[in-house]
Amino acid sequence: MKILVCGDIHGNFKTLLTRVEGVLKKTGGFDMMFCVGSFFADTDTCIDEWKSIKDGTLKVPIPMFILGPTSTDCQRFFDGITSDGGELTDNITCLGQRGVYTTSSGLQIAYLSGYYDKSKYMTSNDNNEIRSHFTQEDIKCLSQYSDNDDFQGVDMLLSSEWPQGVTNHAISPEGLDTKTYGSSSVSRLAARLRPRYHFSAKIELFYERTPYRNHEVLSSEQKHVTRFIALANVGNPDKKKRYLYAFSIDPMKHMDHKELTQQPQAITDSPYQDILGQEEPKAGMVSSGSGEQVQENFFFDAKAIAAGKKRQQREREKMERHFDSSGPPTKRRPPPQPKGPCWFCLGSVEVEKHLIVSIGDNAYTALPKG
Repeated sequence: MKILVCGDIHGNFKTLLTRVEGVLKKTGGFDMMFCVGSFFADTDTCIDEWKSIKDGTLKVPIPMFILGPTSTDCQRFFDGITSDGGELTDNITCLGQRGVYTTSSGLQIAYLSGYYDKSKYMTSNDNNEIRSHFTQEDIKCLSQYSDNDDFQGVDMLLSSEWPQGVTNHAISPEGLDTKTYGSSSVSRLAARLRPRYHFSAKIELFYERTPYRNHEVLSSEQKHVTRFIALANVGNPDKKKRYLYAFSIDPMKHMDHKELTQQPQAITDSPYQDILGQEEPKAGMVSSGSGEQVQENFFFDAKAIAAGKKRQQREREKMERHFDSSGPPTKRRPPPQPKGPCWFCLGSVEVEKHLIVSIGDNAYTALPKG
């Protein structure tokens, strides 16, 4: 499959789509495009260009899949979208809060929306709304995907937040503050899911890390490597800060073991060993971006713990159903409302219900009126 991945767009849709059109004309068609980081922005440019996309003036030439909001200011653009995701407009789909999207060809893309927020990390999302932050519950539910007996890894992992420590054993990009960037929770998630490609944004730097191993040499079975790639922001003037990345990939489920686990010449050990050796945050503790644990005033009694376990089980069952999907996420637009008197619209007060014979998922059968 031929894939495009884009960094922070910040509502600069015209700049991005002009560039994508040029790439398509030059290199041929791509199957889909994924966007990490901030898709929208609280600016007039974003509002105007988004209107142009929705009314068809600005065309989206390729199916585009985006993550959820990265700030509360931009949550209004996701009105009607739940944590399960849904279609924003033609050819643009929000994947959701977290999950694994499987294409019809078998490519598996894990995704985690939102940024790390220390004050909200231990909270729950009982109202099923899509958020600008991720929680410990999101990390745990998504990590459970690796508990399957036949799990090898995922083809791609998309996260707006960088994984903390990803530059360990490798050259750090110029301008990166190695003491404060990233989240240790995303690092643990990447270690569990073992993606072949991990894409992030947020810091507005382009960084293509040397591939790293997902096994310990001489002590465990050889596994595939992970390539971490951080993308810059759309429209930045520095040509070295790439915001668009194109590559081809075959689903790992269709590859033989030797081909999948072939090791490149330039390779390092996993950058997350030190983080994995640290104790994970517990109830009442949250992990800061620098990996420190901070005490919070949470009180967990037996009933709360039991309720939390039941909620996690429900979330896992919901995610497992999502894993089995082979097409785009279900469109979740609200049902259209009749604009005037209508005897055929089920949502209308004028509908002649006594004529209806049977109602299905997409149609209903009725006797003729008059």
